[in-house]
Amino acid sequence: MSITSDRAFASSLEPYQARLILGLRRALYELGWTQAQHSRRAGLHETYVSKIMNGIKTPSQSVEDKLVSATGFPASQVMQWGEERLEALTREKERDVFQRLETERMVEACLAVIRAEATTERDLLRLRDEVQARLEEEGAGEETR
Repeated sequence: MSITSDRAFASSLEPYQARLILGLRRALYELGWTQAQHSRRAGLHETYVSKIMNGIKTPSQSVEDKLVSATGFPASQVMQWGEERLEALTREKERDVFQRLETERMVEACLAVIRAEATTERDLLRLRDEVQARLEEEGAGEETR
């Protein structure tokens, strides 16, 4: 899953359930298991486990214990992995918000300059061309970083 879909998924769940599921996903990744393999080892129906792993069903404590113990990892490790992933998603969200605010500030600053300097349509076209050229330079600079 991508960060964006993980973030949307995790935000739709209770924090504990998100930590559990994200931690179990990491455990499966570490083991190289599919969800079907995990279901079999936990002694649970694959469809039921799929619904749990997709946040559709909330497992009982006994089912949660089966899912975690089937991985062979301690529950504390699985939950720690889930917590780490949740924290990373939160940091990504905060970074996205900050970048969006910075972009909005830059746009407002550009508009202020345009309003102050552009007195004719010709001025507007010239400024548009300058902005496009600078954006292209910035894009090229970012690609080489």
